[in-house]
Amino acid sequence: MLIVISSFSVNGESCQGILIRTNHVRNCGSEDSIIKVLPNTSMTSTPNCDVISSVCAVNKKYNTGLVGVLTIYKNNLLILNMTHGICQMKKENEIIRGILLTQGITGCPKEEFFLTIHFPLQGSFCKENLKIFSFAKKLKLVRLIGSGKAFARNEIKHDTGTSCVESEFEIKI
Repeated sequence: MLIVISSFSVNGESCQGILIRTNHVRNCGSEDSIIKVLPNTSMTSTPNCDVISSVCAVNKKYNTGLVGVLTIYKNNLLILNMTHGICQMKKENEIIRGILLTQGITGCPKEEFFLTIHFPLQGSFCKENLKIFSFAKKLKLVRLIGSGKAFARNEIKHDTGTSCVESEFEIKI
């Protein structure tokens, strides 16, 4: 199974009959955004349901990041609307961290977003072939959610400005 983030498409294999494809990831903030995802960002899920990401972004300096709103819609129905700090993400929030990571949101300067991955929090960066989560134990949930489009939007307030990144995914079962 393959997930593609940006406006280009790549074919992939399904994981136990589930195919997830990202239609796009784009910046929805101003030109002065603190975090900007670059178009060559991609995410691929393997036949054994691991999700592998290659992410490229440009970050301006910041020390804090509160997600004003993380909103996820599925087939135009609101399924998640939450406020949380990206500096306090817990490792248990694996899927939400995966969504944020593929949108170029990597944590805060004094925090490690993923315990073994270090990102520069200022300047350009690209990281390839990062295992960000597995949905092998969540196959029933993915099947319950069913086919259709999902949309995620992150509006973030930093101490030095704002960021906004949104993505659209498609699930085919």
